Order: sequence, then structure tokens, then C-alpha cells
Amino acid sequence: MSSPVDFPQPSRSTPSGPVVTTPASVVGPAETEPRTSRIPSMVLGLLLGALMGAIGTVAHPNTLSIAGVEIPYGLLLGLLASLALMMGMRLLYPGRGAVIATGIGLVGMIALFTLPGPGGAVLIDQSLYSLVWTLGPVLIATIVIAWPRFTAPVRRIPEQPGVPGNAEHRD
Repeated sequence: MSSPVDFPQPSRSTPSGPVVTTPASVVGPAETEPRTSRIPSMVLGLLLGALMGAIGTVAHPNTLSIAGVEIPYGLLLGLLASLALMMGMRLLYPGRGAVIATGIGLVGMIALFTLPGPGGAVLIDQSLYSLVWTLGPVLIATIVIAWPRFTAPVRRIPEQPGVPGNAEHRD
């Protein structure tokens, strides 16, 4: 199978001079983003998600009473940290693989802690805080995974002599 680079492009000219065309395979995302394997980022995401799920599960029942109002700071910090982790993975790695692995690690660890332990103790009980902690990261992961990437790949246009808008024609 041959690539578009193997075929010469027909030359065109305009009143201001010849137009130089560059195949899309030469100028494209390969020049702007290095090709790396996605497996290390997915393993890192899985481990970080599992760690966040474990820490958040242990911390989510912590509350602070201020003037008779109970503030679930453990739950709030756990949800904020989960959101920050998922958004960070989404922004750091170009594909969705790393953030999907992070979500699997996070939700998987929460699901694991819903089961009773060897002594019969349960870290996630049937309280409102536990329900929010069980469903909150699932909702966060779903939104972050589904969120579109708004940055388009940058394509450099080669300088073309005689074409308006180039540096040599600016005053």
C-alpha cells in the first residue's frame, strides 16, 4: 500500500506565483504530538484511580460540626479529589484510555469496599454520605470521559512566497 507522499502533487500557479502544496501526511498531528504507548498511561491511571478510591472510601464519612451544622468534609474532599484526578488525566493524556482506566480503578475500589470485610465491617454502609460517595465518582467519571476535547490538532502551513498573509507581504 502506498502513501500520498509517493505520488507527486500537480503544480498549480496563481497570478502571484506558484502554489506549493504539502501532503497532509507530511504536515499533521505527528509533528505536534509525540507518538507514545498508551499502556503506561492506562496502568498509571488504573493505579491512581484505585488509590483515590481507597483514600476517598476511608475518608468519606468524616464530618465537622460547625454551629450545629454537620459538614461532610471527607465526602466533599473525596469528590473534589476524584474530579481533579479525572480531569487531570483527561487533560494530560490525549486519548480517553487513561481516563477510562482511572475511572475503572476508582469505581472498582469503591465497589470492592462495599463488600463486608473479614470481620464483617463495612466501610460503605447505607447512609446518605455513602450513597453519594458510591454514585458521585461514577457520575464524575462518566462526564469527564464523555466530555469532548476542544483543542484541534495544530497544522502548520508552510510559508508560500507570493501568497497574501505571509510574512513577506506584511507592512
